[in-house]
Amino acid sequence: MIAKASSGKSFGGLMHYLEVGRSGREYDRVDWIASRNLCGIDDPEIAGRLMEATAEQSLRIQKPVYHVSIAFNPSDPVTRPRMELVADRVLDNLGLRDHQAMFVAHRDREHAHVHIVVNRVHPETGVAWERWQDYPRIERTLRGMERELGLREVPGRLYRAPGHELPERALETSGERHARERTHEVSFREKVHQHVPELRQAQSWEDLADRLADRGLKIEPRGQGIVITDGEQFVQASRVARDLSVKRLEEKFEAPYPGKALNEPSREIDPAVRSLVRDIRSYDEVTRHEKALGDAEARAGEASEHAHQLERAVRDWRHRAADVSRSLSRVYQAPEEARARLADFERAHGKEAVTRQLCDHPEQFGPLQTVDRPGLVLTHRDKAPARAEARQLGGALDDYRASEQNVRSIVRSKGELTPDLVDTAQRAAGIARDRAQSAVRELRDAGQNLPDRKVLQRTIGDLASSLSPAELRLVRSFVTDAQAQLVAKFKGIVLELALGHERGFGR
Repeated sequence: MIAKASSGKSFGGLMHYLEVGRSGREYDRVDWIASRNLCGIDDPEIAGRLMEATAEQSLRIQKPVYHVSIAFNPSDPVTRPRMELVADRVLDNLGLRDHQAMFVAHRDREHAHVHIVVNRVHPETGVAWERWQDYPRIERTLRGMERELGLREVPGRLYRAPGHELPERALETSGERHARERTHEVSFREKVHQHVPELRQAQSWEDLADRLADRGLKIEPRGQGIVITDGEQFVQASRVARDLSVKRLEEKFEAPYPGKALNEPSREIDPAVRSLVRDIRSYDEVTRHEKALGDAEARAGEASEHAHQLERAVRDWRHRAADVSRSLSRVYQAPEEARARLADFERAHGKEAVTRQLCDHPEQFGPLQTVDRPGLVLTHRDKAPARAEARQLGGALDDYRASEQNVRSIVRSKGELTPDLVDTAQRAAGIARDRAQSAVRELRDAGQNLPDRKVLQRTIGDLASSLSPAELRLVRSFVTDAQAQLVAKFKGIVLELALGHERGFGR
């Protein structure tokens, strides 16, 4: 078996591709579909919406979609139960058993293959799963399943099964591998890697140094890069995680690595300089928070409006369906049989033909209801009320179709609009609304602990005005170009106020 894995942003786009291909017309490519932790949903479109709603629990993750494709050899004796077993085992060994997932198997190739779409955000905790070392774990699982199920064995690229040669260099060095095999101890690199999720949350060099210090670690320059050390052992930061290299961190923080001064700020950075840098970064944090809050409020408004819109449309759809049922019972003696014949006639001849036939020949869809009219000799069974109601039935059907189309456009479903599908869509809309509103509340709560942005503006301006040119040049080495421009702007405002200008502060 061969596997590929990737991350992405859109559940909907991936689900659409898996269902109908890039052309949007490959309707026969899907062999079977199965889901995990999705309330039994087997509709990729609805599942994608529910996954998106769940992913909104995490405010930081940018790519919540995890996609794994597993291809079997054409000679492998593959069945659906076997494919599901392999997919479940992969999820289990990756630590994704409790995450939302959908399996989509295709039959458009010579070889059997299944796609696994997983939500990296846990549905209950809201914590995002990290992909670190996922390929070796996937390959280890596949090699074991090949032997367990008697499938063709494939030499792995990142994991070597007994009896196989490793074709390419593994992630760990040969020295680390030999040491691990000899001592069975965790390497220093692996110990540091356990803290990668927390280190990745750092927003500045100073923040990163604080997070490392909390764990008894620090950064030191070494050659052209940086290392992470506990004072005795060290490891290149780029070997712990690629995005911890000095180049990637400088791009992320938009500031050059300040070197030794950052680890020993009391010796090399004047307290006023350090305070100004901290206030500048706080100002950025407040600005980012305000933008995130604004975006979250907009999403919450959209999610709330979508849920209300769907609720109104579904209420009208059910009301129209009840009108049709009542009208059918007033026209026909066997209303459900008549309903089925009407549906067959509509599929064959169209909606307008149904309306005409209900006006002209309603009896072709079933025996009509009658009203007994007593005569001079015999009682007459009158069908006129049923015929009149049949004309009303045509209008009721038109209203029902329009209402149904409205619901379908909101849930974006092209298939049959079943009650289960509508209920699922409403649950997903409600979940999305509640989580969007929860995100707003969390951001508002977090904002209570942040300093006031206008106060920070004045503080930054005051501090910048009090520093010497040499001290300002030192500040410049710790801030980005955009932050330096803010300092100059706020400094100018303070000077104008000091000179008695009437220009409003913060404009």
